[in-house]
Amino acid sequence: MGTRLVVLLGMSPGVLHTVLCALRANAATPTEVHIVATRRAPVHEAIEIARTCPCPGTDKPPLAPSTTIHVHALRVDDVTDEEGINELLEKLEEATRGAKHAIIDVTGGRKLASIIAAMYSVRRGYTTIYTPIPHEEQQRINRAETLCDKTTRTPPKPITL
Repeated sequence: MGTRLVVLLGMSPGVLHTVLCALRANAATPTEVHIVATRRAPVHEAIEIARTCPCPGTDKPPLAPSTTIHVHALRVDDVTDEEGINELLEKLEEATRGAKHAIIDVTGGRKLASIIAAMYSVRRGYTTIYTPIPHEEQQRINRAETLCDKTTRTPPKPITL
């Protein structure tokens, strides 16, 4: 079995692409991607960006056609209370079930979701990463209209927490 990546996805569809490009730059290519997404998260758009838009400095998109994708959809728009926290924990459990090891990226979603996912990851002994997106880059992304503009243009560097 290969590497399992679990990604939080809120309202920014480029997060999946950014994380996958960061991992690829560090010679880590997941064979399985589990997206834990809020109710209104642009999941299909995120997958399309990761499958079609090249990583910065390359001509290839980061999501290989052979990569298995699983979506774990939350019923809430945002994780803001005990109900949302419990549901997020359930979805993280689903996403990691059967994995001997996983990489959990806490870049997407809001702060509370990222904190809960990081705590979950550490308690389970998984690798926890955060892929910072510079503020000015995030502002440009927020204004973007085309798919490939909705992700970073600078090579991302993940931070292992």
